[in-house]
Amino acid sequence: MLSENIERIVIRLAIVVVAVAAVAVIASVTPFGRATLARLSAGRESCEPNCSSPIDQAEASLSHGDVKAAKQFAAQAVAEGASDANVDYRAGNVELGANDEKAAEADYLAGEHRGPTDPWNFIALGQLYAREGNSLGADANLRAALGIAPTMQFLHYDLGAVELREGLGAAALSDFAAELKLSPGYGPAIQGMTAAAAMARAHGALAVGLGSVTPPKHAHAHP
Repeated sequence: MLSENIERIVIRLAIVVVAVAAVAVIASVTPFGRATLARLSAGRESCEPNCSSPIDQAEASLSHGDVKAAKQFAAQAVAEGASDANVDYRAGNVELGANDEKAAEADYLAGEHRGPTDPWNFIALGQLYAREGNSLGADANLRAALGIAPTMQFLHYDLGAVELREGLGAAALSDFAAELKLSPGYGPAIQGMTAAAAMARAHGALAVGLGSVTPPKHAHAHP
């Protein structure tokens, strides 16, 4: 009986460690959207003050605070650029900047279909899903982006943060380590590695504890 009580305590402690690690990483390892917003700003600055295409005008309108015009130009750009995945990506960014996540999702999905070898729509949609708490969708899209661009900075980091939310400590540890090879000294990835290592150890302790617990013996009524 004493041995079983100790084993249960070990299991509970392991669960606590996993929970603490997850809370820590959600609090400190979640800067999704960095690359997407940087590309949106770059596109906007590259055309001003002589923006002529609908997508250029959409980005310029958004930067000036005219959300209605921005959305109208974005819709026009998508309609006219039916085979251009980059237009879908930029239009999705405009919709995201206008706080219309559903429209942004639709644009990114269209871009993935039209440009399956372009990582940016996969990155943007993965980051959007991550911010919405859709870990499965974020995982799938960021993993697809990594398949296209395995050496792009911050992709391994973003996927590692999602994997931590999914409770995949060992996978997250691997991705944070891969990120540090691409971005040596990157602080958030170092923090992520610490949380992932704690989670992986806790999961190992939990598995050992569950395997060693003896099922309780039930008393049988005598006739």
